[in-house]
Order: sequence, then C-alpha cells, then structure tokens
Amino acid sequence: MDRAAFTLLPEPATGRAGAEALPLAALMLQRAAARQDAAARSALLGAALVGAAHWNGPGAGLLPWFLALRLMLFAHGWWLGRRLRALDGQAAQAAALEPRFVLGLAASGATWGLVGWMVPNMDLVHWSARDVFSCLVLVYVSSMMLITAAHSPRGMVAHIGALWGVAVLPAAFQREALQESLVILVAVAGLLVTTLGYGRMLVRQTRRGVLAELEREQLTLNLRRVNGELEQALRQATQAASRDSLTGLLNRRALHARADYIAASRRREPGPCTVMLLDLDHFKRINDLHGHAAGDAVLMAIAATLQGELREVDVVARWGGEEFLVLMPDCAVEAAMARAEQVRVAVGRTLVAALPAGYALSVSIGVAEWPLAGDLVDAVRRADAALYRAKAAGRDRVTAAA
Repeated sequence: MDRAAFTLLPEPATGRAGAEALPLAALMLQRAAARQDAAARSALLGAALVGAAHWNGPGAGLLPWFLALRLMLFAHGWWLGRRLRALDGQAAQAAALEPRFVLGLAASGATWGLVGWMVPNMDLVHWSARDVFSCLVLVYVSSMMLITAAHSPRGMVAHIGALWGVAVLPAAFQREALQESLVILVAVAGLLVTTLGYGRMLVRQTRRGVLAELEREQLTLNLRRVNGELEQALRQATQAASRDSLTGLLNRRALHARADYIAASRRREPGPCTVMLLDLDHFKRINDLHGHAAGDAVLMAIAATLQGELREVDVVARWGGEEFLVLMPDCAVEAAMARAEQVRVAVGRTLVAALPAGYALSVSIGVAEWPLAGDLVDAVRRADAALYRAKAAGRDRVTAAA
C-alpha cells in the first residue's frame, strides 16, 4: 500500500497555505510517541511470555535474537519518545524525527514477525497450543498497534505491514504444505485488509478529535484574550466614570459613593468625621497670565500634594474648578485643622515648572465636622462657609466652621 492510498484528511485550511499542517503533524507524532511509551511495558511482558512459551521448543534458536531486538527497540522507543515530548511544539524538529519514529515501528513489527518463524510447520490440523498462542500473539500485537499508533498512520502501516510480512515468509516458501500455506497467506491478506481498513477509520477519528481539541484550545485562548480586553476596558470605563480626567482624583459622583460607605461604617462603629474644602487662591489670575496649560499643571501639582500629605484613609476628590474636597474619617475637627495647616504649608512650597521661578501658590481651606446624625450636604455647606470666611480674611489660611 503506497502513501497516497493512505491519505486521511485534508489539513485544516488557514489564511497561510499549510500554516497548520506541520504543527498538527508534530502534535500527532508526539501523541503517537506517548502512546507507544505507555504500551512499552505490556510489549515487554508479551515478549517475556513468548520467550517462556518457546523456551526449549521449536524456534528456540530465534529467542535470543527476538528478545535482544525487543530490548533494543524498547530502549530506542523510550529515548525517541522523550526527545519528541521534550520538543514542546517545535514542529520542524518533530517532523525531522518522524522518519526515525516510523522506522522504529517498522523494526518493532519485524521483530514481532519473528514469532511466526517459531511455528514449526504449516499443518494447521496438528498445530499445538503453543502454535495457536504464537498466532494469537501476532493478532493481539496488530490489534494493539491500531490503538497505540492511531496518531501516526504511516507508523501504523509500517508496523503491521512489517509484522505480517516477516511472519508469513516461512509460509511463502513452504513447498511441502502448499495448500496450508495458501490458506495462511489468504487469511493473513484478509486480516491485513480488515485491520488497515479499521485502522484508517480509527486514524480519521483520532485526527478529527485532535483537530477539535486544538480548536477548543484556540477558542479558549481567544476567549481569555477577549475577556482580558473586556476587563481592561471595564476598568478603564470604571476609572473614567469615577476619576477626574486631569488630576486622577475622584469626581463628585465617586466621592458620594465613598461617602455612603463611610456613613454606613460609622453607623456600625460610630466615630468622628471631618470635611475639608480647599480652594486655590487667585487661580483665575494664573490662567489669565500664564495660560490654561499652566493652570492645569497647577491643579495636577495640588492634587499630588494632597495625596502626599493626607492619610490613605482620607478620600480626596476634585470638587469642581480649582476646589478640592477631602473626607477625613476617624478624625476630629482639631486634628483635621492641624492636618489642613500642614497641607496649606505644603502647597506654599509646591513648585510648578509652568510658572515663573519663585511663584508661590496658596490655598484657602474650610474645615467642618460631619456629625453622625447629619448629612454630607450640610457638612460641605458649612465647610464652604468657612472657606469663604478664610477668603474674606485675606486667603492662604485655614478656618473652622462656626
């Protein structure tokens, strides 16, 4: 049977001609090697049983050669299988090892065929139990090869063809029992046709299964990639919906959500909370004299200063324009006033490259308590009133709500 007669399935079509053929072939070859390795121990057991059956019997002279070849081929298959499995998807290297793999299976089949030489004659009527056992071994090995080499059609054909080709050689040259020899040759030919026909179907099913598995893996990878992109887009959308685009601080909507969380926590475990409202002094003058780009740079610098001076538990948001609002849980008004003074001093030390050298920034800050029974709107209103008093008193100062 030539190679063209054993064509199974077309390689999967892709945008690049033959792009998937080699990886699929390499994967099939690796799996065939893995199955051969899994069946190696049972093959050694079978060889031992053959040796025990023919010890001091007909064909005993072939036993040392048979057993030695089986051990050599076992070692070769183990070594080649390890090399194939270690390639880890390197298709070109796997393809280069395929001829050696097929040749190893052919040699393995030929050594099993030596069992046929151990049958003393072609007289079927007078076959002993040992002769029947030998024939059953050959049939069993052929059947097992359908399973172990289902991923390698060429290896399957090479093994089964070599096995029966060697096994029937004595019958082909047996002149004394020509009729029995013809019966054996016809039976083997029928067995070969049936076996290879079933093997062809099995290989087709195996390849379809591998293709389906590859498609599932590709779909899984695609789903993971799409899910990752969706998660990233969701994070970006969530951040865009909750963060000020210029400063990266929370916006009003996000701050109210945090305020609800703080309020719920305070209901479970009552504690003080203070609101701090900051307004950058003379911000309109900065925009008018130095441009809006300089104003944006100042806002970003103030935001960075606030994050550096305040606690991690403090919630900082851009309230609007040049105003910033800070929620300070577990912080009484006295402590908040001290922290606000530190912020005011830090802002005065902040340098912005977009402004002239030595330009001093300043903020006015209003501080108000957020009572446990009160709402945030009222606390912000009182902090805003304190802020305006600070502005009226000359700016660059901290004022507490009345």
